[in-house]
Amino acid sequence: MDGLRTLMRHQVVGEVRGKGLLLGIELVKDRTSKEPVEPAQIAAVVDFCKENGLLVGRSNGGRRYGGVITLSPPLVITRAECDRIVETLDRALASVDFG
Repeated sequence: MDGLRTLMRHQVVGEVRGKGLLLGIELVKDRTSKEPVEPAQIAAVVDFCKENGLLVGRSNGGRRYGGVITLSPPLVITRAECDRIVETLDRALASVDFG
C-alpha cells in the first residue's frame, strides 16, 4: 500500500485502497467529484500493464467503481515484485493521455 500511495502524485489517481493483497487504484477526472476517467483511458492503462508483464483487472461496478484498477498479487510475492508493480503502474499512468 505504501508504494501504491506514491501514485497519488498523478492527478488522475483519486484513491488507493485495499485490504491485505486485494488492492484498488481509483482513476478519476476530478478528485472532488470522483467522476471516473473514460473507459478507453482505463483500457489503455490495463493494456500498458499487460504489455509490460503486469496483469491487472478493472472493476466494472457501476459509475462509482467503474474506474478502479484492481490488483490481487499472489501471497508469495516478494518486495522486488511489489516494487515492479508500482513502477509499471507509474509508467502506465504517465504514458496515457488523460487530458
